[in-house]
Amino acid sequence: MVTSVNEYKDELKISVKKILRVLNEFKNLSTTNFENEEINKYIKNINAHIYDGIINIRKDIEDLFEASEWDNFNIAFFGETGAGKSTTIEALTKGNGISIGDGNKDFTKEIKISKFGRTNFLDMPGIEGNEGKLIQEIKKAVEKAHIIFYIIGTNKELEEGTIRKVKTYLKDEAKVYSVLNVRGVPSIRKWKSTLIEGDVKKVEKRITMAFKKILRNHYQGNVIANSYIGFLAVGDPKIGEHIEQKKKVLDYFPSYQAAYEYSNLKSIEDLVSNLSQESSREIIVSNTYKFLKSLENIISKILYNKKNFDIALKQWEKLILDNVITPHGDWRRMKEMVK
Repeated sequence: MVTSVNEYKDELKISVKKILRVLNEFKNLSTTNFENEEINKYIKNINAHIYDGIINIRKDIEDLFEASEWDNFNIAFFGETGAGKSTTIEALTKGNGISIGDGNKDFTKEIKISKFGRTNFLDMPGIEGNEGKLIQEIKKAVEKAHIIFYIIGTNKELEEGTIRKVKTYLKDEAKVYSVLNVRGVPSIRKWKSTLIEGDVKKVEKRITMAFKKILRNHYQGNVIANSYIGFLAVGDPKIGEHIEQKKKVLDYFPSYQAAYEYSNLKSIEDLVSNLSQESSREIIVSNTYKFLKSLENIISKILYNKKNFDIALKQWEKLILDNVITPHGDWRRMKEMVK
């Protein structure tokens, strides 16, 4: 029984070697030439897909064991510009606020990594911005991600088009959580006594419906928080604006602890903590799916051509039985090859 990520990784390497050996044996069996050109065509197609499959599997395994993460648990933060990705990370890591943008420009220009114990937070560029220049870097970061947090700010309505764009990055194996970031500085407390009230619940309902519609079983649920107030309550601001806002916290809350509780930042912390505790399993599942997806594509191509091969083989058999042609040894070779 596999008890650790490293043991599983070693077992997976052994399994891959067996798969490659079987494909090589099948490839060797597929070198026979027959007088029937139709059958030869399908054999050649199967052989080509097996050859490509072996190359692709070797490449995917190289990527899986070198590009994918096995030692660190990675959570990637996606979202539109100004949604609060950097702010949420700053709050969770009790940072200094230097990476927090003003929401008026695509502030995050490159993938930024923040350490949170054994977990890495990957801060991604705004998904609706000019991410075309960073597309390869984004894809590389997603390859390393085991979980996705999609941050939505209440200052902008979520568009299904951006979720679909994210889906193209994530591949089928990704687990996605949405985080509804209720925007607002400490003075929000004057007119919103509780963070999670009627309007916010309505927005959350629309968000969860949109994500379930597009991502289906890969969507794991939503969390609501005010990341900025959470950051002010637990962080250590080093920029003038944030320093002033931290002072104002005590104008609207009896204590920083009260502001922290109001922000509901703990709900995100608890989620990260629970995911981190299951990180070994998530790493194994995520990385295995990346390999299985490639293997599935290869096998489907082989099976498609085998189906056509079987049809041609039956037609060839009928011609022999009807004495239209003579086997000239081909029939015996075909029977041996497909046993």
